[in-house]
Amino acid sequence: MKKILHVLCEGQTEERFCAQVLKDYLKSFDIVVKPQILVTNKKKNCRGGLLHFAQVERDLSQMFKQFRDTDYEQHWFTSMFDFYALPDKFPGYDEQIADHGLRVVHLEKALGDHFNHERFIPYIQLHEFEALVFAGLDKLKAQYAPDRKLDKAIAKLENALEQHNNNPEDVNDSPTTAPSKRIIAALASLHNYNKKMTGPDVAKAIGVSDLKVKCVHFAQWIDKLESLS
Repeated sequence: MKKILHVLCEGQTEERFCAQVLKDYLKSFDIVVKPQILVTNKKKNCRGGLLHFAQVERDLSQMFKQFRDTDYEQHWFTSMFDFYALPDKFPGYDEQIADHGLRVVHLEKALGDHFNHERFIPYIQLHEFEALVFAGLDKLKAQYAPDRKLDKAIAKLENALEQHNNNPEDVNDSPTTAPSKRIIAALASLHNYNKKMTGPDVAKAIGVSDLKVKCVHFAQWIDKLESLS
């Protein structure tokens, strides 16, 4: 029986990652990945950006109704949202837990409990997609032409990673120091960091197996997806 995994993605970055990286990786587990970007404005057919939990409520509920098992297909569902700037109406948001890792696990459980769907595997990325880029800063460097200023920019990012015990999923101290903001600031005078394109390309260059080694929470998600086979 074919296993089909539907991924509700926060934006184009996550969709590109799922379509180009996660899809190829899970193919060896006989799992077909089908990403879908969160709808921002249904009337205008605008997609991308988690502004309100109502978007998640609407899109996931619709996916559950639209994709049902047949004699030949079994449908599973997951999410790929950023913990950074998560809407305050999100299930479990009011529970104040100091440790970010534990809080994300709590939020995922609350999300799962909210929908109570046996085939739904909730996932929230710590702190945002660019944590995966911090897992391979050498691969980020390889996206651009060699330059001394680039070396210094990457060294600045490597220093930030070291300050967080070399844990890519911990690189976030405040709203102004989210992983993507650090990368954009470091490269500002050299390159325009393209979140939608460059981030997934770097993740692809690193590879899911190596990402799992460096990003524990991400690894836990991937392990659950692998187990579907």
